[in-house]
Amino acid sequence: MNALGAGGLECKLLRRAQANFGSGLDCLAEIQGAKVENEIHVLDPARFSRDDIGDSIAGRRRAPCNNTIVAARNWYIWVINPDYAPQVAKALKGVVLRGRGVKAEPPS
Repeated sequence: MNALGAGGLECKLLRRAQANFGSGLDCLAEIQGAKVENEIHVLDPARFSRDDIGDSIAGRRRAPCNNTIVAARNWYIWVINPDYAPQVAKALKGVVLRGRGVKAEPPS
């Protein structure tokens, strides 16, 4: 959330979770007047390799999830409304990885 704020997207905390794989939280940002929920996952690089992190991201992008993910360093974000993923990626200096079979639709 701090990285999003530093990148110009304030994100209000909705939920926080701690698990054996790392930590996660859900937050709500306002982008172009729309409320956009984001699910942030952080994987501990001391426990998980780059391949592990990549496998975790890949699992979210394929069926049945088909999530659009913004990836940056050892964490990734599922932008619930994928149309706003480019703005989240820009704020984080990350990359947008579209879900398999998901087409980009620019917000109107």
